[in-house]
Formats: sequence, C-alpha cells, structure tokens
Amino acid sequence: MLALAVALPLAGGLGTVGLGLGTGSRQVVERVSEATHREVGLRIRAELRPLLDAPHALNAANAELLATVGPLDDAAMERHLWRQLRQADGVGYVQVGYEVDGGFVGVERADGGAWRSEVSDAGRTGKAVWQLDDTGERIEPPLSFVDGYDARTRPWYGAAVDADGPTWSSIYPFSSKAAPRLGITAVRPLRDTEGHRIGVLGADLILGQLSDLLDPGELGPDARIALVERDGMLVASSAGAPFHVRDGKPERVRADEAGDDVLGAVVRSLAGDGGLGGITGDRTFRLQEPDTLVFAAPLADERGLDWVLLVAVPAEATVGPLRDQVRTALLLGLGLMAVAAGGGVALAGLLTRPLRQISLASEALARGQWNHPLPKRTTTHEVETLTRAFELMRAQVQSTLADAEQARRAAEDGNRAKTTFLAGVSHELRTPLNAILGYAELLLEDDGLAEEPRGDVERIRSAAGDLLSLINDLLDLARLESGRISLVLEDLDPSALCREVAEGLGPVVAARGNRLVLELGSCPPVRADRQRLRQVLVNLLGNAAKFTSDGLITVRTRAGGEDVWIEVEDTGAGMAPELVPLIFRPFERLPGSERREGTGLGLAIVARLLDALGGRVEVDSALGRGSRFTVRLPAAGPMPGYSGAHDRTDRQR
Repeated sequence: MLALAVALPLAGGLGTVGLGLGTGSRQVVERVSEATHREVGLRIRAELRPLLDAPHALNAANAELLATVGPLDDAAMERHLWRQLRQADGVGYVQVGYEVDGGFVGVERADGGAWRSEVSDAGRTGKAVWQLDDTGERIEPPLSFVDGYDARTRPWYGAAVDADGPTWSSIYPFSSKAAPRLGITAVRPLRDTEGHRIGVLGADLILGQLSDLLDPGELGPDARIALVERDGMLVASSAGAPFHVRDGKPERVRADEAGDDVLGAVVRSLAGDGGLGGITGDRTFRLQEPDTLVFAAPLADERGLDWVLLVAVPAEATVGPLRDQVRTALLLGLGLMAVAAGGGVALAGLLTRPLRQISLASEALARGQWNHPLPKRTTTHEVETLTRAFELMRAQVQSTLADAEQARRAAEDGNRAKTTFLAGVSHELRTPLNAILGYAELLLEDDGLAEEPRGDVERIRSAAGDLLSLINDLLDLARLESGRISLVLEDLDPSALCREVAEGLGPVVAARGNRLVLELGSCPPVRADRQRLRQVLVNLLGNAAKFTSDGLITVRTRAGGEDVWIEVEDTGAGMAPELVPLIFRPFERLPGSERREGTGLGLAIVARLLDALGGRVEVDSALGRGSRFTVRLPAAGPMPGYSGAHDRTDRQR
C-alpha cells in the first residue's frame, strides 16, 4: 500500500503531463501549422508576382522604345529582340506583328540554350525560321519556311486587339517533342507617337517556371501547392507536370483528374461550396476526408489573369510525429512509476504532499502556465533536489522556447526580406537597364552619330551591362543558396563545350598578352545543364585571364576514373594555400586584388553551380606560380569513339 501511495500520485502526475502535453501540443501544433502554411502560401504568391510581371514589363519597355524611335527594319528588330530576350529570365519567346502588312519578327530561347528567330520575307508571303549563334547572327541556311503566315490572323494578335491594351492569351502547349511544356503569352498593342495601333507585341512565359516556385519547403514532402484556373484546369503543381503527354504533345488536365488524391479532394470539396469561382479572398479551411488543412487565395491581375493558389497539408504530416512523442512520454512515465514503487515504501509519507505539488506544477506546465508554486521546503533531501531540478528545468524550457521563437521569427523575417528584395531588384532594375541597353545599341548603330557622343554612349552601354551582370549574379547566387535553381539536363561533350568557350573568350585572353593552349581529350559525356556548365567555364577562364599577364593559360579535359576532369591552369599571380578557401565566399576579395575587375561573386557561383550539378571544384595554387582549377563531374556514360587521346591546340592571340 505504501508503494502504491508513492507510485500512484507520481504516475498520475506523469500521466497528466503526458495527456496534457498531448492535448495542448496538438492544439499548438495545429495553430502553428495553420499559420505556417498560410505564410508559405502568401510568400509563394509574392514570389510569383515578379515572374508574371516580367513578360508585360518587357512588352512595355519595347513599346516605349519603338514608339520613340519608330518602327525598325526586320533585321534591326530581330537583333533588338534577341538582346532583350537574352536578359529576360523566365520569358521564352518575344515577338512583334505589324498591322499594315501582317509582317512578323520573333526570337525564341529554345531547349538547351539555343536561339532561333522567325522573320517574314520581303514580300510578306510567309516567314523563315533561322538558327542564331551566341552573338545573335543567323546561321545559314534557314531551318524552314512557313508559307502564308500572317501575324494579324493569329489568336495572340487578336487578343491584344480585342482588349485594346495589355492582356494574356489562353494557356497552350509549346511545340517541343523533346521537352513537352505549356506556356502563356503576354500581349500589348504597339502604337505610334499619335496613339495609332501599328502592331502587337508579345512575350511568352513558360509555365514550368511557375512550378519551380511551388516548393512546399518547411511544410514537408506530403504538402501540395498548385495553381488552378477558375474552371478547374491545372496550371502548375508541386506534385508533377500539369498535363499528360500523348503522341509527344502535352494535353492539359483538370486538377481533380491529375492523379493526386490530396489535390483532387480539395478541388472536389470546393465544388460543393461555390467552386473555385467562390474564392474571392484569402481563405483557410479544414477538409474532413482526407483530414487536410487548406489555404486558398486568388492570384489575379488587371490584365485578365484569374487563377487560384491552393496550399494543402495532410493533418497526418503534423499530428503523426506528435503521436510518437506522446507515446514515448507515456512509456517513460510507466518506467518511472515502476522505479518509484520499488524504492518508495520507506519514503511514502514524506513524499506524497511535495510530489503532489510537483504533479500539479507539471499539469500547469503542460497548459503553458509557468509560475505554478513548487514545494518550498521538504524533509527529504531527494525531494528537495527534485524540486530544484524541476524549477531549473522549467526556467530553461521557458528560456529555450523564447529564444527559439525569437530566432525563428528573425530567420523568417530575414529570409522573407531577402526574397522580397531580390524579386524587387529583378523587376525594378532589370527592366529599365534593358531599356537603357536597347537605346544605347540603337544609337551606336546610327552611322551619323559624332565621335565624342559615341564615346559617351559606349560608356553608358558598358556601365549598364556591368550593372546588369552584377544583378544577374546576385539573383543566381540567391537561387542557388535557396535551392530554387532550374536545370535543363542533357548529355554534353565537355571537350566541345570547352573549345566553344575558349573561342568566345579569345579576345579577353589576348588582351593581356596571354597565350591560350587547348589540350582536349575525347572524354565521355557528362550529364549537365549546358548554359550553367558554360557559365562555370566562362567564370574560370575569365578569372585566369584577369590574374595572368604575358603568360600561358591551358584548358585541358581528361577522364579520371568515373569522373570527367576539366582543368583551367594559368601562370599568373597565384595565391597562398591558406587563402584558397576564401575565394569561394561571396564578395571575398583577396589581398592585392582590390584593383581588379569583378565583384567577388564569380567563384562563389561556380562552387554552388557545380554542387547543384553533382560535381565539385578543386584548387592547386602557389603565390607567384599560378593556379590550377579542376572541375570534376560524373561521367554520364561512354562516348562513341572515346579513346582518351588528346587534341592539343596552341592559340597565339
């Protein structure tokens, strides 16, 4: 009986703590979960805004420019659109159609980073399709000719005419059998200085860009985030592609027929409550079957866009871990009860009252009440020690929870501020910079421009280009650090890509009196993103040229076990070994490099890009003896004709 007198109060207290923690924690977790996933929905909506504004901003910049300088001939328009598209992230195609004769000029960012243009012939009987090189020049002969093409008959042209202002086309599939995808076109009437319509401007947005932003993040892998049209058709989803592929072509699907149980249940539930058309403001509700917490919010603009953002989190994703914690607490309570029963016979009378007080304090702690009184004095040393330990634990838990909450809010505020700032930079700075570059290019193409103002325009173009490059580097670094970088993977020949980059950077290498040597082997292919791997090589070779004068720069490729090695070696200034780890930190400038060009972002981006591609970079350098940067990428498989032999090319610049 004495043992029971000790065990039962202790067990009751521990059981109450377990149950109190279970009930109270469930309520707290549900409230936190609701607030968190609502915040995720609002953050994603804020991040989508700049991407949806980008095509219309590009159209507005082009409309202002062309209204000022007047219509350009087809060749000048082709080059202008290519320069604009080159700087516009997320836009896949930019075009202009003319009112008088139905003429057309369009430039496309094709799969794999290739460029194409479509330009009406002189007689306006159709349009020719050209492949463009990396400088925007046509590659003869044309790829094809589309007979009878008249821009004025196209739906995108008619949409702008009907709206008599900026608007969106409907969603439609892009013609790409290699990578089926959906797109939507932002259109805008093109007017002269007197306000008369002389054509229509268009810019395409690839909807895969939207899917990349629908990242559940802290909500966990079971969460679903989707964009849905008011009629239920799926626009983008974190659960997979918003279409089915039949005969190489994407066919759109309804959100409740996309094969995802959670998303389908949410849409069907909304159908009985006014449908998606009833979502006129931010709304949070709970779905009973399956048990799911849902946040729905409209995503609309004044240009005709009218979608709904859905964020759904199954309750099991948050309650399941809590259930395990409660079970563990109860098992621990049973174990402590057994220990108390075995050793508490002699202490039963002395322990009952203070332990009851500790039990009540435990119940209060489970309810979030931190100041419940504890025993002031006891006649048993062990109970006194337990009381002090409980009081210390209570204070530490309270302090830890406060610090954790403060740290969480600070981290979320900082992350949200960073995301908002970078989105604002992209939208607010790149659009006017593109307009500045466009004006500068047009002025420089004017043969009548005097020599003195021509020099000023050259400096304007150079400064704007440098600033645009810095903004692009900052955005790349932010995307890499947040894991939101988009990669288009394909099998690449590393030697061919190195040769291509070396050809393009030849003048940069020669400008400082350097000699460039290529030792390119017939390596196996690597699985990588062409544009991003090219960016790595351009940064490494440009870095070698920057720190080498009247020296030798060597680019070599070779197979190394299961990897492919790409080495960029120079005989330049080099660095002390202890400084090597610093060069991959953003904005880090080594001693003696303050007067060199650059912002300190290039090598930081190189390291993070290679990490995203499954590779790494190694550095071997000595002060005054030059540096060797070695890129290691996993080989994708054997290349036909691979022998390991090297092709050495000595390029004297």
